[in-house]
Amino acid sequence: MLNEVIVTKINSTYVRIDADEDVLHDINSYFAVYAEGYIFNPRYKARIWDGRIRFFGINNRLLASGLVPLLEKFCEKHSYTLTYESDFNNFESEFDELEFKETCDEALKDSGLHLRDYQEEACKLALQKRTGILQCCTSSGKSMIIYCMIKNMLKYKRINKILLIVPNVSLVEQMRSDFIEYGWKDVDDTVELLYSSKKPTFKLPVLISTWQSLQKIEDKEYYEDIDAVIVDECHGSKANVINTILKQCINTEYRIGTTGTLPTGPADLLNINAVIGNVLYTITSKELIDRGILTRMTVAGILVKYPAQFIAKNKGRSYPEEVKLVESYVDRQKVLATILAHTPKEHNVLLLCNHVEHLLNTAAWLTANYPDRNVKVISGNVSAADREDIRKKLESEEGTIIVATYGTCSTGINMPKLHEIILYANSKSKIKVLQSLGRGLRKHNTKNRVILYDIIDDMSYTARTRVIHNYLYQHWKEREKYYKEQEFPIKTMELGV
Repeated sequence: MLNEVIVTKINSTYVRIDADEDVLHDINSYFAVYAEGYIFNPRYKARIWDGRIRFFGINNRLLASGLVPLLEKFCEKHSYTLTYESDFNNFESEFDELEFKETCDEALKDSGLHLRDYQEEACKLALQKRTGILQCCTSSGKSMIIYCMIKNMLKYKRINKILLIVPNVSLVEQMRSDFIEYGWKDVDDTVELLYSSKKPTFKLPVLISTWQSLQKIEDKEYYEDIDAVIVDECHGSKANVINTILKQCINTEYRIGTTGTLPTGPADLLNINAVIGNVLYTITSKELIDRGILTRMTVAGILVKYPAQFIAKNKGRSYPEEVKLVESYVDRQKVLATILAHTPKEHNVLLLCNHVEHLLNTAAWLTANYPDRNVKVISGNVSAADREDIRKKLESEEGTIIVATYGTCSTGINMPKLHEIILYANSKSKIKVLQSLGRGLRKHNTKNRVILYDIIDDMSYTARTRVIHNYLYQHWKEREKYYKEQEFPIKTMELGV
């Protein structure tokens, strides 16, 4: 068995690796990556952990099935012979082009809609490869891809049980609404929902739920009957709960994730790859903007300059302290006044905050100072039905300002009639930022571009000829990199408060 690596399928979640001891140690090292922020971990500081997460164990020799493609690259690099046992399925299935097209046409005929070329290609690859990630940018129409995928699975793939995992309760209801819009008239005969106020029978073929609700299912054998799992916005699959759920799906041959943005950290990426697989298809915002499918976006950076006395008093603050300072700084509302003064009254605006108290204070200020604008709040305390109602009504409204938390509205929410987005709270998370700006990219006949207002809290100061930038300003520099990667034009202006 010298220089040979033998892969045996245990179930749909794991394979077993057999090889010489030295080779097993090489594989163990290959699938060991440093955890994000490991140097701050007490166990690392105490020298009882080396800071690495291991995705392959030498003792049990188990590897997550989604990492098999990486194992192939490892063997090729080291000139090892890779052998699959006869019962090992290489995660691909036969694909009938004619059946696929007929099923999609039938599923969409009552809506008058059609899959775009990139949507069709992504859907076909998912059905053929059975495991992997469709990295389709925000607002590319992932829900239609998922809809056609499910219709094909139920019809000619003869799949009996499908689990669709979405990131929040708003998207549970939105996904069902989208399916109806696409032409699924008898959706309630096939699809049921699971979240706080919805209790399913678990007997229908398709279940849409959040990972938060799924973790409350007491009968863990439920997962063993699932034939296909689709994880919308699968960048959340790095979360331990989703990872645990997918690992329980031991008989699930179809594992498809969709996302607009994947994490860049190696540990987070391997966590996603382990339970879903590699990227199968990629389409970017830039490509779809250039094709006229998405709306052009301009980033307007508002550099908020704080008084010298205020900066001197608060320099050297920790990041959480800085956040509290700016969220409670009353004159910071001048930023909103300036933005709204340059925003047509008929435009709809999405304003995003991190914390509920900041959100409620901002909404109260807007309501008091802009009585002609329709201010609405979306937070975790607002029911899924009310969130869906707000989303749907926006299509027929003008002058609405939706004040929402990042957690409820930065990801997946479909609001085509948005004209401006205001990032009123700080973030350096690439996923959160790019998902947030995606809320405005969808085409609408009332707009030819969307403006993203990025609020930059600048409390920088000079010490011994060296400029010291505060945390919130440093985070802006990270966001600026993301915008440049996406090739969005950036304009900045200073505003004293």
